[in-house]
Amino acid sequence: MHDRVIPAAPVAAAAVSGTAAASLVTVWYWALFFATSVYGHVALKLAVDRSRSGAAGAVLATSFSWWGVSAYASWALSAALWMLVVARHDLFQASSISSARYVLICASGVVLLGDAVTWQRAAGAALITAGILLVK
Repeated sequence: MHDRVIPAAPVAAAAVSGTAAASLVTVWYWALFFATSVYGHVALKLAVDRSRSGAAGAVLATSFSWWGVSAYASWALSAALWMLVVARHDLFQASSISSARYVLICASGVVLLGDAVTWQRAAGAALITAGILLVK
């Protein structure tokens, strides 16, 4: 019997395919991390806005509303996703990339909640984005 020789090209293609799959998984982890983080911030803002007063007790009571509970659940999922992300990146790079959530949260505030955009806010978001691009 002769040993079967596997050509190098299919092995290399499988390695590239595995790398591409791992990259796709990492992109999904990041996308879900951003989505859960942004949702948590928007949902908690909606919860506290439903408070009848600005009193601390009234605001804290909104934690048990649908929006408050869903925000905390979203952040719990976000924390699990964060563990998966930092398993694939060093902390400096992951923390820098994760700063994009601040821009996404601000954009969500504008689009979903009607927050105002000033040139200072736009410049701040642009500076955060530039910083992320420098580190990435």
